[in-house]
Amino acid sequence: MVKLFYDNSFNLERESITLRKYKLVKERLLNEGIVNSNDIKDVKPLTIDDLLLVHTKEYIDAVRTGKPSELAESNGIKWGRDVYERAIYSLGSVYQSLEDSLKNGISGSLSSGYHHAHRSHGKGFCTFNYIIPIKKLILEKKINNALILDCDVHHPDGTENCIGNDERIFSLSINGTSLFKNKDNKISYGIGLPDGIDYYKYESILECLLTEVINRKKPDIILYKASQDSHKLDIFGNLSFTAQNLFERDQFVIRYARLNGIPISFIIGSGYSRPIDITVNGHINTVKASLEVEEENPKNIDNFNTKLVEEIEKENLKQIEEGKIYFIDKLTDRLDRMSGRKMRAGKLFNLGMDSFYFKINDKWDYDNFQGIRCNISHLKLMGEEEFREASERHKLPKVLIEKILDLDGGDHFVNKENHFPCDIN
Repeated sequence: MVKLFYDNSFNLERESITLRKYKLVKERLLNEGIVNSNDIKDVKPLTIDDLLLVHTKEYIDAVRTGKPSELAESNGIKWGRDVYERAIYSLGSVYQSLEDSLKNGISGSLSSGYHHAHRSHGKGFCTFNYIIPIKKLILEKKINNALILDCDVHHPDGTENCIGNDERIFSLSINGTSLFKNKDNKISYGIGLPDGIDYYKYESILECLLTEVINRKKPDIILYKASQDSHKLDIFGNLSFTAQNLFERDQFVIRYARLNGIPISFIIGSGYSRPIDITVNGHINTVKASLEVEEENPKNIDNFNTKLVEEIEKENLKQIEEGKIYFIDKLTDRLDRMSGRKMRAGKLFNLGMDSFYFKINDKWDYDNFQGIRCNISHLKLMGEEEFREASERHKLPKVLIEKILDLDGGDHFVNKENHFPCDIN
C-alpha cells in the first residue's frame, strides 16, 4: 500500500480555504475507504540545520520570529508561529515520503510543495523550498541525484534559485508560458505551454521531455509535484484540462517512473478552483492514480530470462482467458486528437512492456508516423509480417497473436506502398 504523510499543521485555519484543504483531502481519503488510517503516517519536522542547507539564516530567523515583518511575510502570508510550524512539518513529510519511496517505490506527501520560495525570501505562499529534503538525502548519502518533475501551471522560479549550480538536482518544469516566468530561466529543463493546449499533445510533450531527462541524467529518485491548477476551472491557471485529464497525467507519470525502475514521491501540490471540492477531488485522484499503478506493479521485463518469460506468458494466457487483455479505445481518441484525423488503432503491451501500435483503417506513412512527428517516443506502426516477427521475438502467446490478426478480418496493418503524408505537430 502506498504510504502517505500528513500533519494537521499543513492547514492554516486563519487563512483561505486554499490553505485549509489538506485536512479535507485526508478526511475524504479515509471516509471513502480509499486508504485506511494505517496508511497515513505521522510526520517529523525538519530542523534549523536542515533549513540552512538551502536558506539564509536571516530569512529563517525572520520566519521563526516574525521580524523583520517584511521578510517574515515575504511569502504572502500574514506572519504567525503557525507559518513556521507548517513549513517544517510540510517539508518533513516530503523528506519522509522520499525516503519511503526509496524502499517501496511509490510514496506521497499530502502537502503542497513550496516551489516559489527563494534562498533569502519567500514568495507566492511558499515559505521554504522543497529542495531541502533532497539536499538532506544527498548529504546523508541515501541518493546521488534527483529529478524534480513540476507539473504546476506556474514557473518554479524559487526552485531554480535554490538549485543554483548544484548539478545533482535538476528540475523539469512544464508550465504556462505567461505565468510567473523567470526571466533568467536557469531551470535544468523546462517548457512553457500555450494557453489551452490540447491535453494529448501535453502528455506527449511530457513523455518526450521525461525520456530525454531520464536518459541524460539517470536520476536516483523523482519528486513529482502533481498540482491541480491546470484544471479548466482554476482561477489562476491558463490550461484547460479536465479532472480525467489530470488523473491520466498522474497515472502516466507514476507509471513511467516505475517502468524505468525509479522511485517516485508525489506532492499533491496546488490548486485554486472554486468550489474547493474540485481541487480536493483532483488531489484524491492523484492518490488513486498512485494506488492503481502500485497494483499494476509495472516492470521492464528481461526477455532473455527464460524462466521469468515463461511465468509471464502463463499469466498473459490467463488474462486473455479472463478478458483482461484487450484493445484500448482511449488510444484511438488520443491519436485522433493529435492527428486531427479519424483513425482506428489498437494497443498491446508485450512482455517487454513496450507498446505495439498497428493500423486498422487509414493508410498512414509508416516512415513518418514515428515518435518525432507525433511526440510519442515509442509509437510504432507496422506491417503484418513485422508484427509477427516482433511478437515472436518478444515471445507473445500465439493465441494472442492470432486473436489480433483475426480482428476485423485481419486487415489492420500499414500498407507501406500507400503513403499518406501528414504533419500532426
